Amino acid sequence: MGPHPGVADRAVPRGQFPALQQLWTNESGWRWNAQNPTSPAYGIPQADPGSKMAAAGADWRTNYRTQIRWGLGYIRSTYRLPTTALAAWEGRSPHWYDGPGPQFLPPGPSLVMNGTGGPERVLSPGEERGLEKRLDRIAYLLERIPGVQAAQLGRVLSGRPVAPRPSVFASR
Repeated sequence: MGPHPGVADRAVPRGQFPALQQLWTNESGWRWNAQNPTSPAYGIPQADPGSKMAAAGADWRTNYRTQIRWGLGYIRSTYRLPTTALAAWEGRSPHWYDGPGPQFLPPGPSLVMNGTGGPERVLSPGEERGLEKRLDRIAYLLERIPGVQAAQLGRVLSGRPVAPRPSVFASR
């Protein structure tokens, strides 16, 4: 693996290096000249396309430090932490973590477009499971309100339109 992991170890938050090491070992073996055979992904972080790393330096094709700097910046801006990037990588088959769109929306007002041609995950799998558990709990509680019917509740939670009804709270 060479000296590369040591450079990155000093640049990531405490406790995050094992995730980064696993991610980039699987992506490129920490090889600065790793070329993906099925895509234009290149280098240690497997930037797709590799030319995106030019933002970190003109020597992106051959300098492992430039590639690590770009890769850490990409992870920080897209996933915040290497553990989150690794979770995204593990949740995809075939594995990838550098691709279309951010995993986190920036703070403040923004305009977001999904240009992938298909659904794009914004929540991590763990966040999605947590949200589903909370929605299940909300459904459980709503079913106990007089006048709310399970079929109607299912349509609401699935996003299908529900015919307007008088409020069950109107008489209170």
